[in-house]
This record gives sequence, structure tokens and C-alpha cells, in this order.
Amino acid sequence: MVLKLILMLLLAQAAGPAAPQPAPDSLRISGEYLLQELPSPDRIWGVQEYQHTAILLDVMASSAPESLPRRLSPRSGALFARLVNLDNIAPIKRTELPAGARLELGLGILATQSSVLETYSQVGKSLPLVPLDAEIVDLLNFQLYLLESTFPLARDTMLNPSDSTLAPRKADYELIRQSMATVLFGALATLAEHSYKTSELLRLAKTLDEVMPFFLAAIPDSARAELPVRLTDMKAKESDPELNQLLTRLLQRANEAIPPK
Repeated sequence: MVLKLILMLLLAQAAGPAAPQPAPDSLRISGEYLLQELPSPDRIWGVQEYQHTAILLDVMASSAPESLPRRLSPRSGALFARLVNLDNIAPIKRTELPAGARLELGLGILATQSSVLETYSQVGKSLPLVPLDAEIVDLLNFQLYLLESTFPLARDTMLNPSDSTLAPRKADYELIRQSMATVLFGALATLAEHSYKTSELLRLAKTLDEVMPFFLAAIPDSARAELPVRLTDMKAKESDPELNQLLTRLLQRANEAIPPK
């Protein structure tokens, strides 16, 4: 049941955890208290730290959105760096740990990190004078790499479990494949967001170019068939030469992944 709730959250790209009690008016001024309540950035974060962070950032977005941790901020840069640090997902690849525990870790981080991404996206839309494109791209890149680490484990665990106590769960596996398509198309929608700095879109496009072969092999056939159509439209509308070149590469990869009729 826990796994299914995680998967449904990913598919819906939910707006985040249930809204906590509003922060007192005194905390609406700076958000300093909320920053101090976030987990320490000096250690690796697990699901509990991500859940705690997602809730506090949701409160911050409502009471002091200008205080959200920022990528290069002297005050909160270390916190944001920990939020997207790939060391947090290294335990997923530690084969000496039980497969089920590693899978729950990957999906748990993914669900709460998706909530954080939604929080930043909503604040970015509501406060155009507070550009968050760099942070949103970092969060998207982290999400793409996290799925790249988690999906093989999900496939091996759910379709051919090495642990005899884990029954194959094909329905859950298909939900994960659908959630991967949702994440991929969400990243492409951001790539088409012309209000973002070109330098940030290029960072996202380069990550997509890196992980695209993996995603093409994992997403459902219907999503794989839709991808060339989406990329062709994006390429036709993109005026930046370097971005257009990367879109051409992505389109070529997508076309090559469709079996001939």
C-alpha cells in the first residue's frame, strides 16, 4: 500500500504534502526560523529528511517564499546543494543492502523530491521577480538521475525478485514506467519554457541527452511513440542554435527507439 501511494503521487505530480498549520506572522517576515529547522546539510539525507524538508518548504512557500533555499545563496546554498546532492541516492546502488529497502528508499525520495519541485515551480510562477530557473533545473536533473538509479532495481525486484519473500508486482512496475514518462515529459515541458535563461535550459538539455537512452528503454510504448512528435514541435519553435542542436540529437534518439513497422 505504501508503495502504491508513492507511485500515485509520482503519477499525479502532486502539489506536495498536506498543508501544515500556517506559520505565525512573525515567521512570515524572513523565514529564518524555517531555514534553521531544515535538516543539516552536512550529512546524507534519506526519506525522513526529504519528507521533513518538503513539509517545511511548503510552509515557507506560503509564508516567506523569498526565503526558499537558493543555489548560490550564502545563507541557504548549502541546504539547496544537499537537496540535490547525488550522494543522497548512492545507497540505492549498495547491493549489500536488501533490494526492497533500496527500492523503498529510491521511491520515497522521489515522491518527496517531486513535491519540492512542485513547490519551487509554483513559487517561480507566482513571484516572477524571484527567478528560480536554476533551482528548478537542478531539481529536475536530480529527479532524472534518481529515476535512472531506481528503475533497474524496480524492474529486477518486481519482475524477477531475487528475494523469495518479494512476489512479482507487475502492476506496480507498470505504474513506475508511467511515472517515468510523466517525469520525462515534464522535463521536456520545462525545456520549452522560454522564460528560463538559455544557460539553464542547456544544462537540462544536456542531462536529458545523457539519460534519454535509459528512459527510451523504460517508458511505455505509447509514450515512446509520442516523444518524436513532441520533440519535432519543440525543435521547430526553438531559435537558439545550441538548444536546437541538442533537440535534434534527442529527436534522433527517439526516432531510433521506435521499431520499424
